[in-house]
Amino acid sequence: MVQRLTLRPSRPSVATLSPAKRNARLLVVETRLYALIILTMFLGPIWALSLGADRRHKIGVISICVGLFSMFMSMATIGQPFQTVTATATYAAVLMVFLQIED
Repeated sequence: MVQRLTLRPSRPSVATLSPAKRNARLLVVETRLYALIILTMFLGPIWALSLGADRRHKIGVISICVGLFSMFMSMATIGQPFQTVTATATYAAVLMVFLQIED
């Protein structure tokens, strides 16, 4: 018999995986998605603040990003409400520092 050479072994279909392996794959996808969202939430406003012409534009960017961050934190975490408020206030303070650096 001749074996077929492949560059990487074939993956089993998701339907044949055990629940533990399915959960592990889901955890990897979830972790990567959270990392992408967090990276976007920090780099996006910094770029928008550096491209903004006037102070109203910059304050608008910060307000929108803080609102989105607050919604994301309340949906994605299981922490207490005061922990969500603390994280959001810290995020707003970081963005305000970047607003001051630009001026």
